[in-house]
Amino acid sequence: MMRKHPVRTAALAIAAALALSACGKSDDSAATQANTDVQAIKDAETKMQAGFKDKNVEQVVAFYASSASFFAPGQTPSKGADVLRYVFRQMLGDPAAALSFQADRVEVSAAGDLGYSRLYSVPVSEILLPRLGSTLLLTGTAFVLGMALAARPASRGAARLSGSVRLLTTRTAMLGLRAGRSRL
Repeated sequence: MMRKHPVRTAALAIAAALALSACGKSDDSAATQANTDVQAIKDAETKMQAGFKDKNVEQVVAFYASSASFFAPGQTPSKGADVLRYVFRQMLGDPAAALSFQADRVEVSAAGDLGYSRLYSVPVSEILLPRLGSTLLLTGTAFVLGMALAARPASRGAARLSGSVRLLTTRTAMLGLRAGRSRL
């Protein structure tokens, strides 16, 4: 005959119920927490952007860990709060310095222990079109100047050649390419 242990059975039942209730957290609470975390990231970015707008070095540096590294284009990496403070003081000291950003995507992991935002998403046309006029002016000037400088040496070199080689050399020189000086 098997003996029943009512206390042990009750304890196991309570433990199982607690385990199942912990596993059964509603998706609503997880979604609410994720939304709260996403909003916290957005709020932090807004405060950081305000620091840049106000040119408040301390407010900007406060968003970096004391051992953080900062990689500015064309410069060596800056590491540590004191170095970052110096770098941002130089950057924000420029009257023309301005930084504006808005995350187009903020995500938080399901566990809530990792979150990120993607801050830079600009169509290529917005980057290239404002610079297109200057680029075309520079390219056109370089082309015309190159043609003017290459025309006389090219025609002298072509005069020493005969027939179809001269024609090919002359046309190549007119395209701004330098033809070889060897005789054929």
